[in-house]
Amino acid sequence: MRRFLEQVDVTDEEHGAAWLCTDGGHTLEWSDAVLVFSGPGFDPPSRHIRKVTRERALDLWGALRGAPAASFCATRWPRACGATTEQGQRVRCR
Repeated sequence: MRRFLEQVDVTDEEHGAAWLCTDGGHTLEWSDAVLVFSGPGFDPPSRHIRKVTRERALDLWGALRGAPAASFCATRWPRACGATTEQGQRVRCR
């Protein structure tokens, strides 16, 4: 995973991202230091954190891969999709 993420060219508009998907339909996508977490039951449909390093993305991928989605959802994720919310708002996974 580390080797793959290191090879991502963030200047490539078509292929400048890498992501991990779970069998339950959750996706954690990193691109140009923005991490997006999406999955079933989110309202709005995704969460994001800006300025995420590749190393932190690897840590979070490992956490999502090794933990039940519900416990990973308990992480504080700001709302995405252009909505402005307070930093640290809790995600409600249904």
